[in-house]
Amino acid sequence: MVRISPFYNYQVKPEMASAVAALPYDIYTLQEAAQEIIRQPLSFLRIDRTAAILPEVDEYADLVYDQAKKLLQEDIQSGLYQADQDCRFFLYRMQWPKTAGETVPNDSFPEDLNQHSQLGLVAAVASADYQDGTVRLHEQTHPVKLADRIAHIKALNAQTGPVLMTHRPNPEVQALHSYLLQNNSALYDFYAPDGIRHTIWAIDKQMNHQIQETYQILDALYIADGHHRAEAATKIDDQGILAILFPADTLHIQAYNRIIKDTHEMSPDQLLAQLARSFNVRKVQSAAQAEPRQRGQFGLYLAGDWYQLVFDEQLRPADTLAGLDVSILQNQVLQPLLGIDDPRSSDRIANVGGSLGLSGLLEQLQHFTPANNGLAFALYPVQFDDFFKVADSRRLMPPKSTWFAPKPRSGMLIRPL
Repeated sequence: MVRISPFYNYQVKPEMASAVAALPYDIYTLQEAAQEIIRQPLSFLRIDRTAAILPEVDEYADLVYDQAKKLLQEDIQSGLYQADQDCRFFLYRMQWPKTAGETVPNDSFPEDLNQHSQLGLVAAVASADYQDGTVRLHEQTHPVKLADRIAHIKALNAQTGPVLMTHRPNPEVQALHSYLLQNNSALYDFYAPDGIRHTIWAIDKQMNHQIQETYQILDALYIADGHHRAEAATKIDDQGILAILFPADTLHIQAYNRIIKDTHEMSPDQLLAQLARSFNVRKVQSAAQAEPRQRGQFGLYLAGDWYQLVFDEQLRPADTLAGLDVSILQNQVLQPLLGIDDPRSSDRIANVGGSLGLSGLLEQLQHFTPANNGLAFALYPVQFDDFFKVADSRRLMPPKSTWFAPKPRSGMLIRPL
């Protein structure tokens, strides 16, 4: 049984929402965050990734968190944020255009058949649900990153970045969403620079009890994005985790691709020969030909050329976790051939969200390996059936196995502790 609560909050002034709302802090490098803050001076990244505006200071120094606290207090005192007098829930919807010829699963309440629509409830999820396994994980947290978010929440005395959670589709939850949309007014409605439309409805507090009862129908919630934020919240505040709960049939899992700094002292021909033991290796003429179209296909960029790798299915483990493409890449390529024993701590590997495409993957590779001696792997996305199976088994995928996009923005609703 899922336990959620409404929450008291600070709301950014509606006319300022588009200037403040920011993508999650952890998708940016410090340099990228600094550039975004220059472009958008009121961006919540000032507070969520304050180290970006303090380049001479260690990013985990106390001064960074003190400055984040100061900036938030100044924004509240200036009236940029206003205290909501009611304890309430919110609905959050993201919409974006479909591409030509694209078919998708169930879109909830589309105003336009040419638009994706992703609608979820903003709530405080009980910390006890996280601790007893009702909230299920699929990735392990990193101690340094966890300590950072704990320090951030403590300094601000607030949760500012919502955790993206999902759940299996449920008709009663969908009916509730439809009713809430029809009977509440939008608080925010704007287009972000990337073309995503963000709309948030403030829900009348008279609906609080009915919303809580409806969500108790669900057996579990699953963290899609924000494992560090979720665990940090439970370490500090036993009342809950600020989260947005989206039905899984409206979410889109994309691949989380890999770039590697070097070939581990192998020549390209030697690496290709080793790969041929488990994969059908075929050189192709373009990234489009290398892009994975189904399970078991991998794209490889090596020494200026693209290759398509097709895994020998007779070698795929029967176990769901071991049989994931991301597990096969780690266990049969990255660890034994390229020496990446622990991808969480190695400085020779980086992960690139699938929404950047293969052109973006190559751009990131060039930044990561200026000497141009690195390589890149493109993967087929994890599917939701496997996502649920692994999480339900209480096991963890390799780091950075899933990339959910688009991502909700931070900084519009702040939950004080």
